[in-house]
Amino acid sequence: MPAEAKVQKRTEEPEQKLPPNIKFISDASVIYNTDNYETRELQLPDPTGRTSWSVTITKVKPGKQTRGHSDPKLVEYFQIRSGDGLVIIKNNAYFVKPNMIIVNHIDDWIKFINTSATDDLIFMTCVNGLYRRPDVSRK
Repeated sequence: MPAEAKVQKRTEEPEQKLPPNIKFISDASVIYNTDNYETRELQLPDPTGRTSWSVTITKVKPGKQTRGHSDPKLVEYFQIRSGDGLVIIKNNAYFVKPNMIIVNHIDDWIKFINTSATDDLIFMTCVNGLYRRPDVSRK
């Protein structure tokens, strides 16, 4: 390759109209923003328009924790994205760190605790269906 050859810069990709089942995490709506954590949610529809998947991103602030919950109908899949902490499942505590996967079964109570004094604990949750959140009004 000649010394004067220039590296071509990648140009901005053209904007495209995406179908409703392809979304950016940045499109997620804030559903909880408390002193302890922030949760954003995306709903992904099936071809009939019903929510087939719910995806949330939760950021637990340093030294804080989620309120804990269980779901009587949905199995939850969690992926730890960044940070360190604890997960409590059915009164048992386990250390968590990035790239860990957790499956929480129907009716199993779960809670996350950020053990860091400086960094957020961020995790993604996926469920096959719509989260039932009686305390959240949706569009």
